[in-house]
Amino acid sequence: MPTLREIQAAMAGALLHGDRQAEAWIVEGPERLSIHRNTIEQVLISALRLTFPAVGRLVGDAFFEAAALAFARRHPPPGGCLNDWGGSLAGFLERFAPAAPVPYLADVARLEWAVFAAASAADIPPLEPARAALPLRPHPSFSLIAVNWPVQAIRGAVLAEDFHGLRVDPAPRWLAVHRLAGEVAVRPLDAEAAAFTRSLFETDRFTAEPSPAHLALLAEHLAAGCFQETSDGCSGETSDHSA
Repeated sequence: MPTLREIQAAMAGALLHGDRQAEAWIVEGPERLSIHRNTIEQVLISALRLTFPAVGRLVGDAFFEAAALAFARRHPPPGGCLNDWGGSLAGFLERFAPAAPVPYLADVARLEWAVFAAASAADIPPLEPARAALPLRPHPSFSLIAVNWPVQAIRGAVLAEDFHGLRVDPAPRWLAVHRLAGEVAVRPLDAEAAAFTRSLFETDRFTAEPSPAHLALLAEHLAAGCFQETSDGCSGETSDHSA
C-alpha cells in the first residue's frame, strides 16, 4: 500500500508530467486525470498570461501556451498562491531554445515580473526621510533589475499596440521598479547609480563621502518611497533585490 506522500507525488507527476503511476489507483484513471490535468494546465497558463501580458503579445497565443506549459512542468508553483509564482520565468526563457529568435523576450519578462511584484507587494508605509540611516531596507515593492534591451519602450509599445518610432537595439541599463502613490514607477539608472543604490542595502560599503550626485539620488529614492523601516524602527540589512 503506497504512503500518502507517495500518492501525492504520483498525482503531481500525473497532473504535471503525464506520469502513469497514479492511474492504477483511480477508477477510470486516465480519463479522470486527463480532465484535471487540462484544468490545471489552463489555470497555470492563464496565471502567467495575466502576469506577463507583453510577453504573451510578443510571441502569440500558441507559443506562449507552449512556453508557459514547459515552464510550469519544470518549475511548478511551490504553493497555492499563484501571485508568488513566475519570478523565474525570465531565466527560463533565456535558456528556452525556441525563444532564441526574440533575444529581448527574457528581459521583457524580467520587467513584467518586477512590475507585477511591485503592484502586488504589501502596502506598508515607506521610510520617513528624517529616520533614514544606513544600511537601508528596500520597500517590498522595490526591485533593481539589470536588462540589456530597451524593455520599457518595447513593453509600452506592445501593450499600447503602437510601434511608431520604436527602436529595438541593445541598451544595457538598470531599472529601479517600485510603487509610488498607488502606481508602479520604472526609473532607468546607469551602472554607477545602480551600484550606489545596491550599496545602500549593505553594511560597511561607504569608505568615502558620497558625491553630490549620489546624495541627490538617495533623496530621489527617499522621496519615491523606495525604503521601509525595520521592525525596531531603524534601518538594517536586507536581502539583495537586484537581478
